[in-house]
Amino acid sequence: MSKIEKDQKALQQEQENEVLQRVLCWLGVAAVLEIWVFFINRFIYNVRPTQFEIGMMETIFNRVLPMLQYGGIILAALIGLWHLGAKKKQEEIGIFRIVLAVFFASLAVCAMLFLHFGETSVPMLLVVIPSLAGIMMIYYLYQKEFFLISLASALGILGLWIFRSSVDQSQSLFYAYIAMVFCALIIIAVFAHAARKGTGTVKLGKKSLELFSPKASYGTIYITCALVAATLLLVVVTGALAAAVAYYSIMILVVWIFVMAVYFTSKLM
Repeated sequence: MSKIEKDQKALQQEQENEVLQRVLCWLGVAAVLEIWVFFINRFIYNVRPTQFEIGMMETIFNRVLPMLQYGGIILAALIGLWHLGAKKKQEEIGIFRIVLAVFFASLAVCAMLFLHFGETSVPMLLVVIPSLAGIMMIYYLYQKEFFLISLASALGILGLWIFRSSVDQSQSLFYAYIAMVFCALIIIAVFAHAARKGTGTVKLGKKSLELFSPKASYGTIYITCALVAATLLLVVVTGALAAAVAYYSIMILVVWIFVMAVYFTSKLM
């Protein structure tokens, strides 16, 4: 084996190790958050009628969760600024600060859901957290278009779950979420269109971002955006059938993700 081949193999091994480390970081964050959700479910919503556990429940619900709801966002913002400052001085830095910021932001979101939605948020979080970890694995291991497809589909599924779980007085949350998702879908479609014109590269001012490979499947991105938008709009206009429509729409989006997983896995072979 020549020196060039050895160097290429060593570089490839280094890149694979870096990807593995990043995937393990995200899986670790997901595992800690899952444990936290189980802990809250046990000591808040399934508390035993003992003085110790009732006291713990009151402390967590009245002090810890309100503190995390705002403190988590503040810590995430400070760590994010720390990361940006470090990146200006050193272009190549790890993702430890990003992972830490996401962790604290996730704690804040979980606290908000526990305080405002109560026990109904537990099954959702137990599904969403590992799903987001899976999406991060897709980001590192699959094509970037599959990452966007998974992200858009997950946003649609979460919106449909919010609709099915929301009571009448909190339907405004669903409509606010729909507006956010539609903005995200438009951004995804615009970036995909720009990348298609630039053969996978998008220009932002003087910088060029290489988002996709030259043979990227842009059609699947457009179809996903249209499908997610259609499912969310259907539950708005179907009236009394909206709950059933939302249920079957979730199934459709889940099946779509599996179909895309098979399609993009075959492209890797």
